[in-house]
Amino acid sequence: MSIHASGRSRKAKIWRYRNAVREDSRAIVGQVEDMPGPGTVVSICVTNVYLPDWQTGEPTLNAISHAPMTPEAMDISVIEQTGTSEPIPEFTDARAEWRANEKAGVFIVPVAEVVKYIGEAIAKGKVIS
Repeated sequence: MSIHASGRSRKAKIWRYRNAVREDSRAIVGQVEDMPGPGTVVSICVTNVYLPDWQTGEPTLNAISHAPMTPEAMDISVIEQTGTSEPIPEFTDARAEWRANEKAGVFIVPVAEVVKYIGEAIAKGKVIS
């Protein structure tokens, strides 16, 4: 059964995900919505990830404030629900910025690959929205 069909993608659920670099890293569902174009979007934040510091390039423990995912990408990512929680405080503003960007897309790859991609983009000095 898929994460979306089973209701597992409902808001405020915390998920352990496959191939996380840190055992305590979690994906928190902040919003699930139907949108023109991509269809259903599961907006998550990801906690306890190492991302490069934008000034020094050194890895620092951080969070990804918003990552828009397809339900299918979440299906192949999540292992188990570990609790419930609201997303991190930065989630709302980051999600609003993503919604305002007409060129912004939706990730179709697993959460661990999203974390890797965002880390690589930061290391290269690219802006992600």
